[in-house]
Amino acid sequence: MSRLLKYILLITLALFSFGQLGRIHIPDQPIYFYIYELFMVAKIFLMGLISKREIFKNYNFRHPANYFLIWMGCSFLISLFYYSSQENSIAILYALRLLMYGVFFFYLRYCLKLLSIRLDRGIVYISVFIFLGSILQYFLYPNIGNIAYLGWDPHISRLFGVFLDPPIAAAIFFLAGWFLLSRFLRERKKIYAIFSILISFLLIVLTYSRGAFLALFGTMLFYGIFLKRYVAIAIAIMAFGLLILLIPKAQTESINLLRTTSISARLEDYQKGIEIWKKSPILGIGYNHIRFEKEKYIHKVFVESYNPSHGIASFHSSFMIVLVTGGVVGLILFLYILLDLAKKSTFMMIAIVFLSILSFFDNVLLHPFVIFFLGVLYLSDSMTEKSLTHPVRM
Repeated sequence: MSRLLKYILLITLALFSFGQLGRIHIPDQPIYFYIYELFMVAKIFLMGLISKREIFKNYNFRHPANYFLIWMGCSFLISLFYYSSQENSIAILYALRLLMYGVFFFYLRYCLKLLSIRLDRGIVYISVFIFLGSILQYFLYPNIGNIAYLGWDPHISRLFGVFLDPPIAAAIFFLAGWFLLSRFLRERKKIYAIFSILISFLLIVLTYSRGAFLALFGTMLFYGIFLKRYVAIAIAIMAFGLLILLIPKAQTESINLLRTTSISARLEDYQKGIEIWKKSPILGIGYNHIRFEKEKYIHKVFVESYNPSHGIASFHSSFMIVLVTGGVVGLILFLYILLDLAKKSTFMMIAIVFLSILSFFDNVLLHPFVIFFLGVLYLSDSMTEKSLTHPVRM
């Protein structure tokens, strides 16, 4: 059984690296999931059989995530009375998906301790695979306009990798690069560490995601000031600025760093979010009911039986999503989770700072890819000797 658990875990990590290529959707319904999530469910089932009730003996029921999930659950149950059975059925599926991620990481921590599994080598392999695949995409498949009918933006001449979305790709690149840098520095492999962070910087720059640029710049400033690494951060900022100067510019609107269309779209999106939030400012409208509220603002007639746009089911900002679906209380509890995670370690602190800044402009913190990768990286680092997981005093 232990060997089977190891294989399932490795397969899950490998399938995650395929990104949107492993996406499955129900025809004519806004229901999507990924192949690696099926193996997450299998692992949860097997761990439940092995551990039974033993795993709950040392469970911390006062964890901030529990308060957040309980509140979101109550908000969701109350909201069920205001939507149709079909709308509620779809919302329930995604609520269960979010809960599944929480249970998976809870069991994964227990599994790593029980089987003495180290994930760092596997993470290195999938990070390299993602980096190489993204570079190939940039040169061989720079325009995904041929699948725009499925709801994807063309992203002409931009790097988006297997994730088909530049901000999500930038988040994964940063997490992978930060993890590789931390690991190689622990092993005193400075050349590998420098190469990893430079590749990560380059890939982030080629996404042309201005939110990612601001997040990277803000994170470097925070890192330099908080940890007093002024010289290293000055060099990093200069290298980052040099990369921005060297990349191709303004060949198309997609890579025009001065473009204003996306800014206008975000401002309009935030305005809709505030209007919807005002309907239930304390409790929120319930998890994953955003699609059905935003559809009321759509006046364009679609030929399809349903709107395939991915943006209609959320807002550009992860914080706006939590505010609308969980109200003010939900947002406060969400911020509490982020603060608690940031205090866990230097590694998590920097990761949370970057993802939080980026999540003001794009829904990154709540994306399944980012949730999965961040959780795996944290657990891997916490199980590693000489890790960066000493608590951070704030």
